[in-house]
Amino acid sequence: MKTLRKTYWAICSQLHQTTEILNFNLNNFFSRKKITCEGKNPIISLTTYGKRVNSVFLTIESIAQGTVLPSRIILWLDDPSIFENKPDSLKRLEKRGLEVYICENFGPHTKYFPYIENEPNPTLPLVTADDDVIYPKHWFSMLYEAWKENPDYINAHGARRITFSNGNIDPYLNWKYCTNTDPSFQNFALGIFGVIYPSEFQKRLKLAGRSFINHCPKADDIWLHATAIRSGFKIKQISSSLIRGVIDTPDTQDMALFHTNQFSGGNDNQIRNTYNDEDYALLQSER
Repeated sequence: MKTLRKTYWAICSQLHQTTEILNFNLNNFFSRKKITCEGKNPIISLTTYGKRVNSVFLTIESIAQGTVLPSRIILWLDDPSIFENKPDSLKRLEKRGLEVYICENFGPHTKYFPYIENEPNPTLPLVTADDDVIYPKHWFSMLYEAWKENPDYINAHGARRITFSNGNIDPYLNWKYCTNTDPSFQNFALGIFGVIYPSEFQKRLKLAGRSFINHCPKADDIWLHATAIRSGFKIKQISSSLIRGVIDTPDTQDMALFHTNQFSGGNDNQIRNTYNDEDYALLQSER
């Protein structure tokens, strides 16, 4: 019975994913609706690379399905050949408000750092998104509402809880997912689910500059967390569990960075290279 139920839900999930992708493809071809709004809503920044440039429109269309829209959606490309030969799906989105810019290659940090480096005085919250997922309709509005209610925290749709053993940070994969909404330095925001950063934190990131290159060049979440705790910003998961309804974009989860960081100890190596004694002391003080 359990196997039958599991199979049933797997089929339902696959049908839902297929339907969503079909709808976003149709929307991309035929819609003329703007994907951004006038005013001072938060800005969304993301990047893509390689073959994902052909599917990132699904992520953007999923964000645009919401009832609340960002003031800007910025896509950063670090490959001149891709920038000069953008797929039609992105050209159509540009007509509806998407901004696409060429920039240096900062690895996963490309989804936020070019904006931070080029914005002289950020005044609006910044939301980061990943290019390999489809977000539910309420994804952006929930982040925006969380920021309005708690503007001094970094609010996230998903986070892990950093734990220690014998004074050392446990391996990344041993960190449990957050099960409450209490703000804490020990909460580690997971960028894939979506995070909203206050303007004051963006200024701290700007001051930190490109130091991430020497510490965690392949792990943006680590650098963002380290900078947050050093700047006094606690992280808050906006509900008691991970956001539901986030769907992986087909054929994007097998990329090298995902496997290197998640399952080959890449995150642990970069954690050791990034956090210092003061960071350890601050994190353990909340235990």
